Amino acid sequence: WAPALSSPEPVLICLAKPSVYLPSVKLYQRHSKTPEKFLNPFERLSQRPDLQPDDKLAWSDMSEYPDFGLAAGDVRSAIQLSSLFGQLGKKNQVRIGGNYSFEDLRNSPAVIIGAFNNRWSMQMMSDLHFRFAYEGDQSIIQEEGPKGRRWYTKFDSNIKALEDYAVVTRLLNSSTGQFVVVVAGIESYGTQAAGEFVSSPEDLQAGLQSVSPDWDKRNVQIILRTQVTDNLPGPPQVVASYVW
Repeated sequence: WAPALSSPEPVLICLAKPSVYLPSVKLYQRHSKTPEKFLNPFERLSQRPDLQPDDKLAWSDMSEYPDFGLAAGDVRSAIQLSSLFGQLGKKNQVRIGGNYSFEDLRNSPAVIIGAFNNRWSMQMMSDLHFRFAYEGDQSIIQEEGPKGRRWYTKFDSNIKALEDYAVVTRLLNSSTGQFVVVVAGIESYGTQAAGEFVSSPEDLQAGLQSVSPDWDKRNVQIILRTQVTDNLPGPPQVVASYVW
């Protein structure tokens, strides 16, 4: 974190806010078995509409909710990082969705959180040694080259996550001209584990022992694995790294 701490500008902690669509009020009421049900927002947000698997929906049955959309793992990572910078006496600002631009990233060091939901992560990592990609309908982390390794989230038979992976990318001079760290998992679990890794001095010290000794003067990418239990990620483990 030394390059960020030495900058006179605050560190920007940047989260994405993808578009979120939920069933409209009319759809809830049209399919409700009791007229008084789903009349208030709490019921619509906490209960499922009375729909059957074969019921057909029109696009007009969906409504956009601009205030929704943050991933739990992204938020937890942002909280951990903001707390870390606060302890280090470094000013920081959390930016969400459209509240930051390329111009902002050009003027301040930044931590960019999230992978497939954050266009800045995908753009900055698109030509790096480790990058996010798609293999069929599966999201993966891919190593450069046709014989490169691949990591993907593992699920059980009920589509419940068992294991997730993340990439921590440290760029001394990114495409923005500023110091940037990308904290991103394939799923939200990986992002949360990566946030824990970069905000914990103990985890960093242990994880960086396997990296080239002059890593602090170079760009670094680290692949992390986390075991998921009851929808919570376990401690992050380093499984691969690349320094250039």
